[in-house]
Amino acid sequence: MTGKRRSLMFRVMDGNPQVLPYLHHFDRYHRCDEILAWLIKNRLTGKEFIAWVKDLYPHLTFLSVGHYILSKLKKDNRPIVYGKDMI
Repeated sequence: MTGKRRSLMFRVMDGNPQVLPYLHHFDRYHRCDEILAWLIKNRLTGKEFIAWVKDLYPHLTFLSVGHYILSKLKKDNRPIVYGKDMI
């Protein structure tokens, strides 16, 4: 993990340990830094991130949250492809 990614993860976590499972999942995406930057830009950190996830995806599926953010970054809604989008 690079220092930049670690810093972004700490900013997204914002002291809330409930965010850690999501960060672990996001770390497997090739565009992890962009996902984290998107969350920071949209002020979805710490408690706000958890509230947003529970509102958006009440079943707390990590893949659904990652897919939503990637669709916002790519401006399309195609499925996540293992090997292309994820490690």
